[in-house]
Amino acid sequence: MNYDNIVKDMISSIKLMIKKEIGKARFDSTVRGRVIESLGSGKYKVLINGKEYTVKSHFSHAINDVVEIIKCNGSWSDLYVLY
Repeated sequence: MNYDNIVKDMISSIKLMIKKEIGKARFDSTVRGRVIESLGSGKYKVLINGKEYTVKSHFSHAINDVVEIIKCNGSWSDLYVLY
């Protein structure tokens, strides 16, 4: 029995498990978007990677402004403009 191979196999298995769990992890991330419409009440429609989303903001933005958006817990339905 080759212990080096056993250890290498264990390490490979652990790496796969970690990668799988990280893929399911929920965390905040930022994306860039372009304002395409003001919806009033601090909400805007933005274009992100060719798709339209409604985002909330405490700032005023003009049409075609490029904004940084936080995607809370990895959710595309919970978006806020950072600036």
